[in-house]
Amino acid sequence: MTEQVIWECFLMRRDGDLEWLWQRAQARDPLGRKFFDGIGEWLEKCRKAPADKAPQCLTCEQTFRDPAQPPLTFFVTHSEDPRINVVLLTGVCWRCAEKSDTELLKRGTELTAKFLKGRADGERHPSTETTH
Repeated sequence: MTEQVIWECFLMRRDGDLEWLWQRAQARDPLGRKFFDGIGEWLEKCRKAPADKAPQCLTCEQTFRDPAQPPLTFFVTHSEDPRINVVLLTGVCWRCAEKSDTELLKRGTELTAKFLKGRADGERHPSTETTH
């Protein structure tokens, strides 16, 4: 029997949440550390990925190619389970960031559920489309 992992999702809006996460990272909190490690990897992917593999906005077709201009909002998925040392980040473009938290969280949790289901089914890269 496989042990279940509980995943938690939230929006990180730069205007308030970034400082909170930074303080957590400085206090050596696992979420803060995972978030800033993840941001570094995400920015590197923006810089190196070919156009068709670049990170895409949570709710539209906008891609992120310039690491000097990261999104102001991220959809963050993580687990407090110490076995899981990963955070999933999805950028939200400035136009879509104007949408309500409820709308962005709904879209993000739908995509995360599809992705995690594919992973649970043993797919390395889930065939379920997780972007649009």
